[in-house]
Amino acid sequence: QPKALILTPTREAWPGYLQRQRNGLGRMHDGGGVYPDLRILEATWQLVDAAPQCEIPRENRRLVEEATHPDALNAIVRNGGAVWEAHRNGIEGSSGSERSLGHLHALDFDHAFDDQFPFADADEKISTRLGLADRLVEFDVPVAGPFGPVKQIALRFHLLAEDLALDARPQLMGASATGFTFRLGEQTYAYTRTGVELLRQTGTGGAT
Repeated sequence: QPKALILTPTREAWPGYLQRQRNGLGRMHDGGGVYPDLRILEATWQLVDAAPQCEIPRENRRLVEEATHPDALNAIVRNGGAVWEAHRNGIEGSSGSERSLGHLHALDFDHAFDDQFPFADADEKISTRLGLADRLVEFDVPVAGPFGPVKQIALRFHLLAEDLALDARPQLMGASATGFTFRLGEQTYAYTRTGVELLRQTGTGGAT
């Protein structure tokens, strides 16, 4: 016999989730959340209490509709009082804002796509994937680092020089028990226990 074990807060603690979300249950103060609409969870809880045994998939439609239908959610609010009304208003307010924002960013099918969103100039650099502009630096010989030998280091794009050559190779500058420094192009970096740091050159030729 298949069984589902459902873990829930205590009934005494449950109203507190309407005021402040915890453990992913409830609406965050600025909207959203993992399970923001507690009306659906309360309706589901009542369904389980009323009929602990159900037959799937025969009862799928009943379970979904009785836990998500507007009439079921309104009944939760009507029987729960002012605290549930405030929760409903917050949920519906967030949903309304999201719908309005969606309409503002929706495409107008009556106009061509490039009329609404002009394509970038041919010489403009655009990253289409997170991390695409990063550089993987590979040392010819592994360097002793704070956590063991280092063969490769990933440098985020904002740490790279704009005119860095594609074939630029790292040059080891110094090493110690806490890490090492290396040069790539015209910039010097340090690698320590806290990660990679760009050492900006000073006017006197030193580094800070």
